[in-house]
Amino acid sequence: MYLIRELPLSRPWQGDIYKDVTLIQDIIYGINNEGEKEYIINEVNYNYVIILSQECDLEQDLNNRIKNDQEITGKDRVKHDKYIPMILMVPAYLAELLKNGTHLLEYGQKMQYLNREEWNKIINNNNKRYHYLRSNIDMNVPDIVVDFKHFFTISRALFYNKILNKAYHASLTILYREELSQRFCNYFSRIGILTDNEEAKLLTNSLCSGICQRGILKE
Repeated sequence: MYLIRELPLSRPWQGDIYKDVTLIQDIIYGINNEGEKEYIINEVNYNYVIILSQECDLEQDLNNRIKNDQEITGKDRVKHDKYIPMILMVPAYLAELLKNGTHLLEYGQKMQYLNREEWNKIINNNNKRYHYLRSNIDMNVPDIVVDFKHFFTISRALFYNKILNKAYHASLTILYREELSQRFCNYFSRIGILTDNEEAKLLTNSLCSGICQRGILKE
């Protein structure tokens, strides 16, 4: 289920797990008592994060940049279309904290307590919102859970400079990383059901209008 890559790493892999990653949650802008601009930076520390960017994109990004560094001038200079500016990641919460709804308590967020029935669905990956990853004592990986409602992107440059070789912990093997990726994509691409009647009516009318226009054009 897990493997340990040899350091130093040249690039991230899809399914890499990084430990104790601190990221900027948001930046609040305001004016202090002296009338000067003031910025408050709120940070959040994740026990674990997992790379979700596709393996081919991560590989092509690095190879493309290496080739560009080698080609200084000339019409054969490599294009930049393989560059990726951001890397997609998901936080992985300690399972026991998520079960108790306390995994974000230090940031003022009280989450749902999960009873035995709900928790059993999660640990068997029968809840579409969550992905459970079992521990491996030998590789120092605890039971962790990904909440697919929580994801973020990070600047590639920042990741390479601050995280890649400083916070690397372990990697998911290929079948497990693909399972995680597929379940995330399925959850993210679900069709949402609206509860706002006015919004639902507006979108329904726009759908009907689009269908009618297409029918006229075809005729």
